[in-house]
Amino acid sequence: MGKKVAIDNYPLWVALMRTHYFLRKLREKELKKIGLSMAQSTVLAIIHSTKNTQADSTPAEISKQLLKAPSTTTELIDRMVEQGMVRKVQDLERRNMVRVEMTELGEELHSQSRQVEYFSKIFSKVTPRRRQSLITYLDTLGDAAIKTMYKNAKRLASLD
Repeated sequence: MGKKVAIDNYPLWVALMRTHYFLRKLREKELKKIGLSMAQSTVLAIIHSTKNTQADSTPAEISKQLLKAPSTTTELIDRMVEQGMVRKVQDLERRNMVRVEMTELGEELHSQSRQVEYFSKIFSKVTPRRRQSLITYLDTLGDAAIKTMYKNAKRLASLD
């Protein structure tokens, strides 16, 4: 039996991080033009994605999707309420549950945040077929990362 050869994953890691860094910087710059932070934009996207589904737009669910502590998410949502982007609505069936909904301003900001000119320019470098493959690959990596993170949650928490 031969010795197992390790694959050098570092170049892939560097490529992903480099791409993420520059896309994030461009996104932050674009969002700043309309007065949104990356976190606010993400909260609006989460609420929008759960709007017509069975999923809840509760602070707890938003916190889970943001991978942030509930207290951090509550502070973010409270600031967004003060700025008129979202509102908290008491669930009529479950009195102890609060849902977060977008206001008209939040809907408008979310719509504007999706009009990102540079996405088209950058992503036009990839054919539709390769784009779909890339989405599949990234989803596979993302799912594996999430499973690893939750599997090692206690060990990773000790690193914070």
